[in-house]
Amino acid sequence: MRLAIALPFLVMVVIGLGLSSEKANAELLPNNVFVMEGFGFAVTDEFIQNSQIDLLFTTGDQVGSSIKLLVEDGFVSLNDEDFTITELTGSVLREGRFIRLSGNLESSVGDPASFSVFGKLIQNSDEGSVYSFTGRITERGIPNKIIYTSKISEVVSTIPDILIDKTTGALLKEPRENEVMVRILKGSFEQSMIGTYLQGLGARAEIRQGIDGQHSALTYFAPERLTVTPGLTITFVNEDIVSHKIVSGKRDTNSRGLGNLVPDGIIDSGEILPGETWSFTVERIGFIFLFDPNYPWMSMDITSFSDLNPDILSPAPGPRRSMN
Repeated sequence: MRLAIALPFLVMVVIGLGLSSEKANAELLPNNVFVMEGFGFAVTDEFIQNSQIDLLFTTGDQVGSSIKLLVEDGFVSLNDEDFTITELTGSVLREGRFIRLSGNLESSVGDPASFSVFGKLIQNSDEGSVYSFTGRITERGIPNKIIYTSKISEVVSTIPDILIDKTTGALLKEPRENEVMVRILKGSFEQSMIGTYLQGLGARAEIRQGIDGQHSALTYFAPERLTVTPGLTITFVNEDIVSHKIVSGKRDTNSRGLGNLVPDGIIDSGEILPGETWSFTVERIGFIFLFDPNYPWMSMDITSFSDLNPDILSPAPGPRRSMN
């Protein structure tokens, strides 16, 4: 009698596990492109340092319950020192429940470092998945235990075809071939961030709830995030009543709040007068963080990746890294 009662219960448990497994796989799919953004700490016996990780990676075919992945570009930072990726590979395990990464990094002065982390899925959402990572980075012979909370999201096309004024419906400007337009919105110069963390979260939620492309008071660029391919030209149109300047750089993970943005000297628009435009061409895959140094609340992220195809992880001539 007990066996008769237990068997249906076990069947329900097995079915439930199967459904949970399918849900975990809903985000990290094979043969796709993803962005990982994470913040945390690097810990030694003497110090605790702020750390940041930003990776652009591709996934290969699924074999059993695992998917191999290859990091195409990215960096890991310890306080104000950046380590670029020289070779970093890994696997998505157990239908997306776990992620393993390991490989080598290089500091800004050419010093090598080893890197390995293991991540566990915390929660999926429509915007992506949140993972917790623990592991180790060893630089100059010093091992650091690292702990990250990271968001992983699929890279999708966000390139608008044309620019239309949502109020009048008028065509503002039609971009040329291989060009995307970004509007610097009127009034951006006098806007600033919400004062408290909780207020900021609420304000960001209001932006996401915008309808038909309307922009809230905290939107400064339209669009404010882009996914592109190398070779595309991005043109900024200054609709504001003051001049603006667009530079590339990074967020300073050793600090918090506005003003902790560091130009890298790679992209610099100079002065963009009201009504004028400025353009630059994306030349490589990876991440581009842009901001206005005079109005540091104005920032946007650009992710650049090559066209994805079924053979993206197949060996090819040249310096491309192997996943074997």
